[in-house]
Order: sequence, then C-alpha cells, then structure tokens
Amino acid sequence: MNRRRDLAFGAGLVAAIILARVLPHPANFTPMIAAGMFAGVYFRDKVFAIFVPAIGLILSDVFLAGNSFVGNLIVVAAATLSGILGALISKNFAKKSGPKKFVRVFGA
Repeated sequence: MNRRRDLAFGAGLVAAIILARVLPHPANFTPMIAAGMFAGVYFRDKVFAIFVPAIGLILSDVFLAGNSFVGNLIVVAAATLSGILGALISKNFAKKSGPKKFVRVFGA
C-alpha cells in the first residue's frame, strides 16, 4: 500500500471516530476502540496506526465540552492502547498460517 492511500484511509477513520463520538449513540457503544484495533491491524506503519484513534478522540473533544483534562488523558491513553493491541494482533497474525490462524485470532 502506498503512503497516500494510507493517509486518506486514516483520515476517513479519524472522521468516522469523530462522527461516532459526536452523533447520538447507544450507551456503551465504543467504535473508537474497535477503530484503533482495526488501524493497528490494517496499517503497515504501526506508529501511524497507534495514533489514529488518539487523533480522532482529541479532535472530537473540540465538539464535546465539559470533560476534565485528566479524564481525557486517560481515555486517549486507552485508545492508544487499543492501537497497540491491534498492532500486536497483526504481528502474531502474520506469524501463523493456515486455518488455525483464523481460529486463534477470531475465536478468542
């Protein structure tokens, strides 16, 4: 994949995170954590993938008021952790082969 395509897809993922936080949604619906894990698996540049959910959360906080700095810092750290987890899944997924790979990753 080329860098330009990754940046465009990453921008779309950040936009999806922002919309998911700003628009009304059911309680305990956390698409930004799923987006972070997806980014960690999808992007080859793992540093970029780790910070995609954090960028989305920080930009969406512009529209959401009333959150404390420490609370936001914890949420951004958790979202960054989801990107790290996605990168680790990607690393382990690439090492294994065959049908067992699918069971190990998606059967957990």
